Amino acid sequence: MSRSPAAADAGASHVWCGPLVICDRSAIFLVRRIAFVRLSASYFIGHLRPVRPEAGDLSYKSPVTGATSLFLRSVEDILSAEANCRSNSMSEKSSGKVVEFPKAAAPSQQSDKKWGRAVIKLGFAILPSLLFRAQARLGLNPTQLTILLQIADHWWDEDRKPYPSKEALSERIGLGPRQIQRHIAELEAAGLVKRIERRAHHRGKLSNEYDLSGLVEKLKKLEPEFREVQEMKRKVARRGGIEKLKKA
Repeated sequence: MSRSPAAADAGASHVWCGPLVICDRSAIFLVRRIAFVRLSASYFIGHLRPVRPEAGDLSYKSPVTGATSLFLRSVEDILSAEANCRSNSMSEKSSGKVVEFPKAAAPSQQSDKKWGRAVIKLGFAILPSLLFRAQARLGLNPTQLTILLQIADHWWDEDRKPYPSKEALSERIGLGPRQIQRHIAELEAAGLVKRIERRAHHRGKLSNEYDLSGLVEKLKKLEPEFREVQEMKRKVARRGGIEKLKKA
């Protein structure tokens, strides 16, 4: 691979890419277009009706043979040109001529930056912000909300309900098991949680499963109201938003 004299004098990044064209990194498309014309020509020539040679004419060459040769040369030129252009691109990257735009950090990387990678590796829970914003509308006191969050932390799969024991919740929150049981009963009476009894064969009773579908449905019903309030706040925040709302 060598630079053309004109490109060397001008300090440009053009590189000689074989017998077809002088190209830069984007010239591979031009190379393919030229090769497409050559391939089309070879295809057309190959499908011409061959002329029957005269007897004893040893100089006759079939157009199919010529088309095949042209086709193979075109393929070789394509491969050679693409290889040279890509080599030039790699050399320019190594020389620092190509400036790459910074990639947006993935959500997991953002969480690592906010909380610390070691903390995130211990696990995290995905919760809707509406659960926090609608605490008062749901009628949840701080302890009840805390218990709901602790149960939701054990809810990993949609079709697998969480089943933390009262002892585990008691240890996390710092309340006695009886207090935990009383608050869960209140949540069940409000239609936010449903307890499902679990039993093991020959082992007696296990910790309850907790169905949070009631909480999910109530959040879905509250979502349009909170979305409307959010949209109204956005309109007010814009220039002249209050006057526009008064006119409306």
